[in-house]
This record gives sequence, structure tokens and C-alpha cells, in this order.
Amino acid sequence: MTSSLMDQTAHWSVVAHQWSLLGPPLRPSEADLDGFRRGMGGFEKPRVALFGATMELYRLPWPEGTHWAIVDNNVDILNAVWAGPRDMAIRADWRSLPLAPSSRDLVMCDGGLTLVPYPVGYESIVDCLWKTLASGGAALFRVHIRPSLPESHDAVLDDLLAARIPSLNHLKIRLGTALQTSTREGVVLDAIWNALHRVAPDLRELAERLGWDFERLQVIEDYRDNPYRFRFPELFEIQDVFEHRGFRMEWANYPDYVMGERSPVLCFRRP
Repeated sequence: MTSSLMDQTAHWSVVAHQWSLLGPPLRPSEADLDGFRRGMGGFEKPRVALFGATMELYRLPWPEGTHWAIVDNNVDILNAVWAGPRDMAIRADWRSLPLAPSSRDLVMCDGGLTLVPYPVGYESIVDCLWKTLASGGAALFRVHIRPSLPESHDAVLDDLLAARIPSLNHLKIRLGTALQTSTREGVVLDAIWNALHRVAPDLRELAERLGWDFERLQVIEDYRDNPYRFRFPELFEIQDVFEHRGFRMEWANYPDYVMGERSPVLCFRRP
């Protein structure tokens, strides 16, 4: 295993044990689930592959006879987060699915592209989707994107200290996108921790100042000295990868919460 993969495995093992402390927009809200509901129709007994053990998607009102494959490469995530039938869970890389060609009608993923190297990782996943989805099938991906007009990380931190950011979950996305110089490079998690630590070295004091739950704010400590990278593409960068490989983008569903414009559910159809 390469050092990069070991960094990712260690990071997601920590996340698995902190899962209950995360919230929207890093985890899906009802407004996000509306986007996935929009793409569920048209299949009598859909064959679904779920990238990541997102129970909120599994618990949507699926028709009787829906067939599932839950795909995640981290055993700690599967053990700590997945509460459905164990025989549905497959430990595998999204870039190399152990699923038969044309064997799925829907593939869904909530936020997972943030974890993937760009553009090579995106291309590998979309190539795999093309093989796995049947004709007429769809890929439903909720993504975290950066705005076309970038903001400075100082402006984000000013909003934080002025109590204009609702939660750590929102801060991670805003600060991460502001610090990122390109999608290819992404942003190192330690850079997010350092930027916050520079203006708020005492987390307990910050929590009291903002009225945030201290235990939830402490989750940011996992970013300290963490070399793992998140990547926040622009919408056109995601669209280009899918469409270059034959998919058609049908719609983007934007939730109506704070920063919802940065976390749409996208529907890509395989002709």
C-alpha cells in the first residue's frame, strides 16, 4: 500500500468513529435527499450501487425488490456506518468495481468525489460507471463545488469570527475552497486546520463565542498534520469528465439551505 493510500485509510478510519458528529452539508439533509428522490423514478425494481455507506440514501422509499450493492474501500466505515444487511456491502475501490457490465440501473454517491484525485481519479470512476450502468441508467452524485468567483480565506475567517457561518461543516467547505489554488492540487487538510488555528487557537473559547457545540468543533483536530487532500472542482470540470465519456447531464438539483449552491445533486444519464 502506498503512503497516500495509507493516509486515506487512516483518515477515514477516524471519520468512521466521528460520523455521528458530522452534519449537513457534509452529510445529506432532507433538502439534499430531494435531489436523489428526483432521480429514483423510472425503474420498477432498480439495481442500485451505492458508493459509500450513506444510510440516508439506503433509507429512501425504494420499491420492493430493489437490489443493492454498497461499495466502500474502508472497512472501518462499513463497520461503523453501514447498518443495513451485511451481505450487501462490498469492500472495493470505486475505480475498479467487482460488478458485472451493465448490471446497475442507478449509481449514487454523496460527496465522494471530494476524496478523489482530479482529473485521473474522476476519469477512472466515470469509465467504470460507463461499464457498470445499463443503457438508460443514471449516476446521481452530490458534489461539493467551488464558486466561479473565488473568495479569500481571510474573508471566510472574518465571517467565522462574526458568527456568519452556521457550523464547522460549512466552514470546512468554505475554507477549503478558499485555500485551494487548483482542482488538480486540491487542499491539504492540515492547511485548513492551520488557517483556523491562526485566528482561533483556543477552540473552547471559539465554541463559546459562536455558540457551537465544543465536541463537534473538536472534530477539526483530525485535520492537524493531516496530509490528505480534498478537491473542490467547479461544476464544468465535473461535467466535462462525464460528457467526454458519453454521459449526458440531465439536471442539477440545488438544495435551499445556506451554501446549498455549493452542494448540488447532479444526474448524469448513460444513453
